[in-house]
Amino acid sequence: MIKHELRSCGGCGELTTVAVKRPNHVLHAVMSILTCGLWLVVWALAGMEAAASRPKVRCVRCAPKKRWWDGW
Repeated sequence: MIKHELRSCGGCGELTTVAVKRPNHVLHAVMSILTCGLWLVVWALAGMEAAASRPKVRCVRCAPKKRWWDGW
């Protein structure tokens, strides 16, 4: 699930909107109940992956401009 949050820029401190990927906790809780707890491993891995991929927050002025030749 992708959620938009307001966070401060790491460069200048200005508030900016950031898209943050988070696991769907309701789905994982239901799957954990249905599989008698076996799904807890998947839920933990999804949480660790989401925590590891947190974006470095930069506003439009502080972020480097992405050029078309840098790739998508």
